[in-house]
Amino acid sequence: MPVKRSDSGIYSCSASNDVGQSHELEVNIDVKYKPQIMKISPNPGATVTVYNSTTLTCEAEGNPPPKYSWLQKMGGDPIAWQLRGHTASLHIQNVTYQYQGQYVCEASNVINGHQYKA
Repeated sequence: MPVKRSDSGIYSCSASNDVGQSHELEVNIDVKYKPQIMKISPNPGATVTVYNSTTLTCEAEGNPPPKYSWLQKMGGDPIAWQLRGHTASLHIQNVTYQYQGQYVCEASNVINGHQYKA
């Protein structure tokens, strides 16, 4: 049977027979899983007026908790990406045309030495 996220928790074990009962032992099960992006706001295609500010927010689940990166698509051949931030929220003050374009939220974590991204 595959392990599920909901299987995380503390489990205890003891044994008994006609002679008596053993000491109870406990084990903590911590189920690891790769990140999954749950929500991004504002919705794709949102517009912002020049010289105003905006905040892009990304919510992801994972265990261990994911680290975030915001990337802006810069175009070119091959396509170039510019790193814009390392937090779940990217706040842009005083928006100018250089901020126009496609943004991608990347959530990543490491499990047993392997990096997973969403």
